[in-house]
Amino acid sequence: MAEPEKRVDEDWKRRAQSEREAAKGAGGAESEGEGEAATVQADLLTLIASFVAQASIHMGLAEHPIHKEVRRDLNQARYAIDMLGVLEAKTKGNLTDEERRFLEIALTDLRLRFVEERKASAR
Repeated sequence: MAEPEKRVDEDWKRRAQSEREAAKGAGGAESEGEGEAATVQADLLTLIASFVAQASIHMGLAEHPIHKEVRRDLNQARYAIDMLGVLEAKTKGNLTDEERRFLEIALTDLRLRFVEERKASAR
């Protein structure tokens, strides 16, 4: 992997981790009652992270959480990336700076990785 792409990926991971910690501190991941599973705050950053995870799994960059193996489905990866693109277009001008940067970095990274994966599968 080229150095700039790795830096973007590491920046994204650090930002996602800090946002998770902030959400926990704000009560976003605390249980509402005894014995209940912890709930995650429903917000745009979580939605973006969900599509990023889906695309990564379908590109074979992460293990599938149910099948516990790496599976590649570039059509599904493209769908998740395209959905993020739709989200970007439909929310333009309505995002906080943090949301806009997070979405922009995620889309740039995923699009670059998708092109790499498509080239690799064509060989």
